[in-house]
Amino acid sequence: MEQEPKELSEIRSQLEEFERLHEYPQRLDRLSQVITHVTDLDKLSQAISLIDDLIASDCPHMYKDRAKRLLLAYADKTLARVRSMLASPDTFDTDTLKHWYDIMVTFDNTGFFDHLEFSLCKEQLFEKWVASLFDNMSLSERELLVKHIERVSTDRENQS
Repeated sequence: MEQEPKELSEIRSQLEEFERLHEYPQRLDRLSQVITHVTDLDKLSQAISLIDDLIASDCPHMYKDRAKRLLLAYADKTLARVRSMLASPDTFDTDTLKHWYDIMVTFDNTGFFDHLEFSLCKEQLFEKWVASLFDNMSLSERELLVKHIERVSTDRENQS
């Protein structure tokens, strides 16, 4: 029997590390959360890059499929986590919402799957993140934002 490509083991390792970074986020201080957010996105990106390399290689198709299924399993875990966040009565800080949105975008941009439920959940998370941003703005910041949006909208209309 053929030996599994070493890239597949590395993909597993990167995805496991990505998941491990989310085990106890509530116990982390603010700086540790920021570092974790950067690190887990990096781990996910590395895994996706390895999958791209594996797919472009001449290894047997079964290993390519296995790598895609691994990524899809972690995308499903992310979907479950975000669904739980959206259903929770707890509030989440803006950075956490943005972080999970970035993760969902990263999965979505792979092109390996077309999952309507994933896309809808990502949109809901985006809306919650934007609402959180808006809620945390002062009145003067909100007024500036509205003026900017109106100006951009007017500029686009004039260009048409």
